Amino acid sequence: MISTREASTWKVKPVSPRNLLKTLQPGGAALLFPGGAREVFKRQRLSQKFWLMSGVAFFNQFQSLSIIFNPLQSFSNIFNHFQSCSIIFNHVQSCSIMFNHFQSFSIMFNHFQSLSIIFNHCQSFSIIFNHFQSFSIIVNHVQSCSIMFNHFQSFSIIVNHVQSCSIIFNHFQSFSIMFNHVQSCSIIFNNFQSCSIMFNHVQSCSIIFNHFQSCSIMFNHFQSCSIMFNHFQSFSIMFNHFQSFSIIFNHVQSCSIIFNHFQSCSIIFNHVQSCSIMFNHVQSCSIIFNQIQSFSIIVNHVQSFSIIFV
Repeated sequence: MISTREASTWKVKPVSPRNLLKTLQPGGAALLFPGGAREVFKRQRLSQKFWLMSGVAFFNQFQSLSIIFNPLQSFSNIFNHFQSCSIIFNHVQSCSIMFNHFQSFSIMFNHFQSLSIIFNHCQSFSIIFNHFQSFSIIVNHVQSCSIMFNHFQSFSIIVNHVQSCSIIFNHFQSFSIMFNHVQSCSIIFNNFQSCSIMFNHVQSCSIIFNHFQSCSIMFNHFQSCSIMFNHFQSFSIMFNHFQSFSIIFNHVQSCSIIFNHFQSCSIIFNHVQSCSIMFNHVQSCSIIFNQIQSFSIIVNHVQSFSIIFV
């Protein structure tokens, strides 16, 4: 149930057949949430005016929209052709959403059990996800993207054809991510238990990994990449077809790395217990090892190579 003040602020009218016809006659759009036409033409025994336990909604061709959804059990939604949109979802058990053809929007998701999202053809968006149990997201053809993920149990993301992307991941248990055809990317990963990542065809990338238990990564076809790894227990990484690369490893227990087809590479290892590295087809490489207990290296087809053990 919404109050009279809220109805006036959001320009909400009571749901009735007369109000629906008045809205549609001049060519206006009507949002009936939830239940659709069932809320207008209901039976005599159905007296509820606004029910927030489950719902299906379609939002089409809005210039500006601001919505807050609170305590929903199940929600399915499609947003199409928006210029500006601001949404907050709180305490939702299950949610499936599709966003299409947006110019600008800002979204906050809080306390979700299950969520599936698809973003298509967006110019700019900013999102914050907090306290999720299960989450799946696909981002396609986006010009600018800023995302923050906090306190997730399970997470899967695919990012395709994005020009600029900034992401922060905090306190994850399980994580799988794929980035394809990204021009610029800045990422921070903090406090992960398990992580699997693939980067393909990225022009510029800056990444920081902090406090990981297990991590598997593959980087393919990068022009420029800067990475920092801090406080890892175990990770496996493969780098392929890089032009320029800078990496720092700090406080790592076990590490396995393969470098293929590099032009320039700079690496610093600090406080590593066990490390295995393979270099293939590298033009120039500089490495510094500080306080390493066990180390194995294979170097193939390298033009210039410098190593310092301290």
